[in-house]
Amino acid sequence: MGADYPEPVFIEPDYRFFVDEGRTPKETIEFVLKLLEKFGNDSRNILDFMNGVYKSHDVVFALIYGSAVNPNSAPSEIEDVDILIATRDRKFVYQWVQHKGTEIRYLLLSELINYLTVEKRFFLPVFTKEYNAIGGIFANGLLAIKFSKELEDVIYSVRQNFQKIHVKALSQIVENDCKKRIEKALLLLRK
Repeated sequence: MGADYPEPVFIEPDYRFFVDEGRTPKETIEFVLKLLEKFGNDSRNILDFMNGVYKSHDVVFALIYGSAVNPNSAPSEIEDVDILIATRDRKFVYQWVQHKGTEIRYLLLSELINYLTVEKRFFLPVFTKEYNAIGGIFANGLLAIKFSKELEDVIYSVRQNFQKIHVKALSQIVENDCKKRIEKALLLLRK
């Protein structure tokens, strides 16, 4: 990466629920960076974004999740790189340009903690396009752009509670993936 920014931290999936797909942390990091470049982003812009996220005092933690980190399909089938940024005070950080091929979601840390504390089964409308189960996101593999004690605590908490809702959450993840594939197949048939 760069001298002023440490490499992203790969957090392995919870193997009680997610299969190890066999890539090393270094291979996962390289794969995600190449994927960002494949979508048309140059390495300087990617580095600037990573540095901005890492150095921002408002960002509590930031992570890449989803198919880019846990590929269950060929690289050519990965539609975007999903990024979640948990902020302390502001939900949106306006000066950041969304890079090509990324889907960035912002969530206030207080909102996230509130959802986890009251145990609303981790289901949030904010994740309707991808994994709409926070349990699935945090129990699966993650690439932390900015790691923190808060992220470590959230992952620990979610993985403990995920056992209670894993059947529903995993079913929802599979349903979302199936919908994506069916929609893609229908688009190809119409062409």
